[in-house]
Amino acid sequence: MGGQQGPLLRRTGGLRACCRVAGRGGGPRTKLYDNETEADLGSITEQQLEFLTEELVEESLDEYTYNINPGVIASLDAHGGEPELIALLRRALGTRTSMELRCEPE
Repeated sequence: MGGQQGPLLRRTGGLRACCRVAGRGGGPRTKLYDNETEADLGSITEQQLEFLTEELVEESLDEYTYNINPGVIASLDAHGGEPELIALLRRALGTRTSMELRCEPE
């Protein structure tokens, strides 16, 4: 069973305002990027960003970058992640075993 490493989760604290911006119309949005390829992955709501920052342990690179893998996505889904967010992360990861996800104000 040489298994996949489990997700890194955090339940307390969090960097709630890492990428908050004043929104237009539908409220604040944050852009997500593939940190390796710089590909624009789409945008998420303030609530989705707060969920991510509460659930994920930041990469050691900086407070805006997260390591995503299938186990992390499954854990986010199990902990109540919005279907739109989970689908975006699954599309972004594709067939890779992991990726670095970066958030920036839109």
